[in-house]
Amino acid sequence: MTPWDPVLSKSSGPDRELQECKEVVHCVTLHEIDVINSKTQGFLALFTGDTGEIHSEVREQIDTQVAECRGREGRNCARCSLHR
Repeated sequence: MTPWDPVLSKSSGPDRELQECKEVVHCVTLHEIDVINSKTQGFLALFTGDTGEIHSEVREQIDTQVAECRGREGRNCARCSLHR
């Protein structure tokens, strides 16, 4: 099993049918975080390839977030959760 393999769990619902939950981990770069924050449907832009130009305001916000994270946790700070 690699870090990119989905984690599957199965449980029975009220109607006794088998339901499946799937957790997918997607590692992103700082540029991709910029894209996520600059688009209205940013996370989807990663899969469509619509990465376009990043506005300077968005880049400054990301730089500030990364600097704060580095101050709290050291160098390895890019750990995020994105939920739909």
